Amino acid sequence: MLAAEAASATAIPYAVVLAFEGVELRWPDATQKRFQNFWLERAR
Repeated sequence: MLAAEAASATAIPYAVVLAFEGVELRWPDATQKRFQNFWLERAR
């Protein structure tokens, strides 16, 4: 997550691979929100 945020902030291309669908559901609530907000902003 930190690497994707840093790459995005500096306009460096990046790819993200999640270990499995729903992996973020195991994270704390605050981290899940950060993850969702990050990807929603980039999906526009």
